Amino acid sequence: DEFSKVEHTTGVPLKTGVYEIIRYLRAQRCKLGLASSTRYEIVSMRLKQAGIFDCFDAVVTGDMVCRSKPEPDIFLLCAQQMGAVPCNTYVIEDSFNGITAAHRAGMIPIMVPDLKQPDEHIRSLSAAVKDDLLQALEFFKENN
Repeated sequence: DEFSKVEHTTGVPLKTGVYEIIRYLRAQRCKLGLASSTRYEIVSMRLKQAGIFDCFDAVVTGDMVCRSKPEPDIFLLCAQQMGAVPCNTYVIEDSFNGITAAHRAGMIPIMVPDLKQPDEHIRSLSAAVKDDLLQALEFFKENN
């Protein structure tokens, strides 16, 4: 399929399970948003290279908000653009600031750590901590 072709040809570094979780959530008719502190120009280019730009209902970037993570602004704007209610919105994040921002937005944070493992405080703000997006996918399947 289209994801498999892109997955093997793109130079964009992607987390394990990104295509699988997008497929599943789209099949469940979930709205998908992406909120990144990086500038829109860079984010959109990377998403297009990975073949997943059109999978998102909203893409909100750091240059679209005044305050960055750990402030909740980027997540609240993304939810607003999707027409999503924050308290019913899951956020998958890899950073402490991202988990804090999602929590402050009243959303449901799931941490998939990148380099730094969560401490007790960040764990207390997270609905779940998973090793990768495949485990996050299992979380969604179990909690559907």
